[in-house]
Amino acid sequence: MWGQFFTPARVAVFVWEMLKEMVPAGDLSRFRVIDPAAGEGIFLSSGIKMGLLAPGQVTGVEIDPGLQPPAELKSRWFLADGLLDGGPAALSRGSFDLVVGNPPFGRGGKERLAAALSGGDWDGAGWLLAEGYEKKELARLVRLPVEALFLRRFLALCRPGGYGAIILPDGFLGNDRLQREREEFCRRARLLAVVGLPPGSFRAAGTPARTSLVFFRRRVGNPGEEKENGEETLFASTEFRGVKDHSDFFGTVLQTVRTYISWREKKASPGVTWVKTSELLRGRWNPNYWDPVLRAALAEVVFPLRPLGEYVEKISYGAILPGKRPELRENGVPVFGQKDLFFTGLNPRPALRVVPGGEFDPQRSRVRRGDLLFSRSGEGSLLRFRSGVYLGTEPANVSCFVDRIRLRGIDPVFLWLFLMGKFGRDQILRLKSGVGTPNLNFAEIKSLRIPAVPEAVQKTAAGLYVREILPLHKKWAGTESPRYALVEKKMARLVKAVETVLITGGPLHLTEVE
Repeated sequence: MWGQFFTPARVAVFVWEMLKEMVPAGDLSRFRVIDPAAGEGIFLSSGIKMGLLAPGQVTGVEIDPGLQPPAELKSRWFLADGLLDGGPAALSRGSFDLVVGNPPFGRGGKERLAAALSGGDWDGAGWLLAEGYEKKELARLVRLPVEALFLRRFLALCRPGGYGAIILPDGFLGNDRLQREREEFCRRARLLAVVGLPPGSFRAAGTPARTSLVFFRRRVGNPGEEKENGEETLFASTEFRGVKDHSDFFGTVLQTVRTYISWREKKASPGVTWVKTSELLRGRWNPNYWDPVLRAALAEVVFPLRPLGEYVEKISYGAILPGKRPELRENGVPVFGQKDLFFTGLNPRPALRVVPGGEFDPQRSRVRRGDLLFSRSGEGSLLRFRSGVYLGTEPANVSCFVDRIRLRGIDPVFLWLFLMGKFGRDQILRLKSGVGTPNLNFAEIKSLRIPAVPEAVQKTAAGLYVREILPLHKKWAGTESPRYALVEKKMARLVKAVETVLITGGPLHLTEVE
């Protein structure tokens, strides 16, 4: 109902370890601290147990009457909506030195604020006007996701010069539609650090959502007045290294911060880097986008690079028909879904065949020979780099989760081999965004950079696939035969051989594949 996903204790402890480094020594012991979406009280309780705070310093606000605070917080615990002023919590602007927490995200949690705004309740929602937002903006604000409203609320509760730490879903950090929110935030606060949390951090809480910790300091003075003096923001990404161990990753981040605090050295390590804050004003915040290894993914390529969009004639996806099931037809039109995109090519025996010309076979997404089929979403599809080139001749189509990309001026098989290799994969890892389901939109797909390789090299690579792998793929893909593993090894060698050409500029060595 409230969009609650409770924070693991190890994450809360890491937040305090980071704040110990960022906040001047001794200040935490004097800070007034609030968590306006306190949940089970893990942030405030952890700060007290670590000896950083006294119970009298903290305020916990929680909307859910079914949640009970730990003993050390009972005297400072208030049942209220953290998005509204007034009430027993006496929430007022600029009253706190530190605002910390994990607000709800998703669809729920903003109903009372929306009601207050629609009813003109300025006792509860007046903080928005006091922050300088005009009444004509408020209708737009209600349409924002609840996490965006809470980020504004964190800022409002924080005094000028005060600090904040908030967990946000990666969809907020990378979604183009929320760019205006990120720009507004940068006018009002300095972004100190964005630390991606390892995959699965909230799985025990009931969601696979990818999230990040955002640390900030509210600017002094009116929005936009405080000038930047070469400010830089720490970004820490789990993406390139595939981090699964919290302690190892958190330890690396803390060591990077401590080195800077002690020696003023901004040392980058795998996945951890510093970015000029001015670059973030009109940019994305998701840590994988700034991952130093992923950013340098194409540095080794010796050929000129061009955006994929220059080669795209048309891009589309299959029918979106929620709640409807396709009428199957034994000899109907095959529809390729995400699970039909194998490492070695498209499923030679697609299970789903539909009525020709029916709702699940729209002309706009019909597939023809040479089209690239690209899975654009999901941990098990996009992040397994599922794609393939249609090399058949019968009419075919794609599902709503697969993009059909029609190309010109480039060999589609060569392009596919490139995307399956590290240079394509690293770009996808860098650009992906989304909360529970990572995805790429059309603009991001078109922005992928492709090496302008001589046509003869492209044809050689494509020819090797068609001669050496495709016949075996057609025979063994989708079966339980152990022989398919040999086909996959052959494919891996071809992808590696293409990577070698891109690094050396030399010819494609056939012996590496055959």
